[in-house]
Amino acid sequence: MNSDEGNIKAIVNTLLFNAGNYNINALDSTMSDKAMLGKSRLKDGTWSNSEIAINDYFESVKMRKRSPYFEIPNNYDILITKGRSAIARADCI
Repeated sequence: MNSDEGNIKAIVNTLLFNAGNYNINALDSTMSDKAMLGKSRLKDGTWSNSEIAINDYFESVKMRKRSPYFEIPNNYDILITKGRSAIARADCI
């Protein structure tokens, strides 16, 4: 693992921690206003995918009381493009 991959893993862990605690202020300071939040979920043997604009997600969090959750990422796949964009995928338990 190179230092860029280590930095990306640290950022992903921080984002998941803040998302799990619904810390909107911390998330907002690290996200673009045009960010999209995507998730894939396996339930009863069927995968479902969804995405939502980050600002819509923030509004939905403010409207409901949610219980914190914690996801531990592992088995990372990281792609860093020449333009310095990064895509990270990790299985979470």
